[in-house]
Amino acid sequence: MRIGKLAQITNIPISTIRYYDYQKLIPQQYMQKSPNGQRDFTEAAIPFLKRINTLIHAGIQIDDLRNLISERLTPETIERQVAVVRNRIAEIERKQAELETYKETLLGLLNNPE
Repeated sequence: MRIGKLAQITNIPISTIRYYDYQKLIPQQYMQKSPNGQRDFTEAAIPFLKRINTLIHAGIQIDDLRNLISERLTPETIERQVAVVRNRIAEIERKQAELETYKETLLGLLNNPE
């Protein structure tokens, strides 16, 4: 399928899909390029790109993402993957605690406007 159709199905902008390709995040099993440079995506690219997009929106950095989607699973790559995910979860939890503090402060203003 062409990039426009993939963008429509996944709700990921064409420019973002091109960026993922430029960053070499899309393995050949999901995309082939014709001699004139047009990209042709497989159906399997749909869930793959949705996952990539979700991980990026969850705050995973591009370099870390490369480790997460690595096809060469070794004990070392698995260990790095687990560390990346655990670190990001810890960052999210810190941010949630910070936001909860802000929320409590704002609720306090509503309940006691003095």
